[in-house]
Amino acid sequence: ASGGISGVIAFYALQFPRARLVTMIRIGPLFRWVRLEAYVGFILWIALQAVGIFLQTGGLSLVSSLAHVGGAAFGVVFWLATRR
Repeated sequence: ASGGISGVIAFYALQFPRARLVTMIRIGPLFRWVRLEAYVGFILWIALQAVGIFLQTGGLSLVSSLAHVGGAAFGVVFWLATRR
């Protein structure tokens, strides 16, 4: 299921790259609301998945980041097939 959601994330970021996202991040003990555009959020998300793949292939994580990236790849392909 997380791979499917990753596909939706990729499609949304490519379809609406300037859409504004609001997310909460933690910096030490503080929490902050951050606004960023969808394409920036997607790039950061892909970077996190790259770290996850490194941990997964090293046997240090049980999260399937490879499935997330596979789902995102499908979202990109779907966006390419349906764009105007």
